[in-house]
Amino acid sequence: MYESKPYYYGTGRRKSSVARVRLYSGTGKITINGRDIDDYFGLETLKLLVRQPLNLTDTLGRFDIVCTVAGGGVTGCAIARELSRYALDICLLEREEDVCSGTSKANSAIVHAGFDAAPGSMKAQMNVAGSRLMPDLARELDVPFRQNGSMVLCLSPDDRPALEALYRRGLTNGVEGLSLLTGEEARALEPHLTQAVAGALLASSGGIVCPFELTAALAENARANGAEVRCLEPVEALERQGEGWTVTPGRGALTS
Repeated sequence: MYESKPYYYGTGRRKSSVARVRLYSGTGKITINGRDIDDYFGLETLKLLVRQPLNLTDTLGRFDIVCTVAGGGVTGCAIARELSRYALDICLLEREEDVCSGTSKANSAIVHAGFDAAPGSMKAQMNVAGSRLMPDLARELDVPFRQNGSMVLCLSPDDRPALEALYRRGLTNGVEGLSLLTGEEARALEPHLTQAVAGALLASSGGIVCPFELTAALAENARANGAEVRCLEPVEALERQGEGWTVTPGRGALTS
């Protein structure tokens, strides 16, 4: 029987691991978390689930795949964490002295529901998907997250059509938990609203998160799974090399 290393999906006191992948020689049986996965995972997928070379007749082999992630903001750190699930050599390069030192440190900390983005756009897709993922992600990484919802207010009955248009756009984008409120209903949820509020769009899936802790936890989780994080490493050049790229940071070239 072969047993893989675990994948850690959290950090700190919530550092937990997915149960190990087990391969039973001779029978071809494969299990994850004690469940047989032959019906929905092939060997090619399985090769990406483990983080070390396998020896099962010669069917599964070694992977020498290097992934370079440029930028240690929330997006780069999230990509590095996701890639760390697989049997890859990962290097994240950040030009500043720490992760979350650029745009990510200065955002609004809002987890947007996705009602404002243009239908069919990448932003709309990422807003809706990210909002759905954030509660579980925050629990896994043990970072502060509050799904307190968000409201768009109109201060005149004349603004109601614009509010309704946002509502319809949100439904088109697949946003869950949208509702149109009267002024009285909005003030019942938030008593500090002015009496001038004539209506509101409530997106209960919206929330707020600490961008510093989220980005740092993503990077720490990636490192716990074997990724390398290099700070003070600006990317100086990119050069196409066959099916990959040569990335030239401050300390020397990487082939990815």
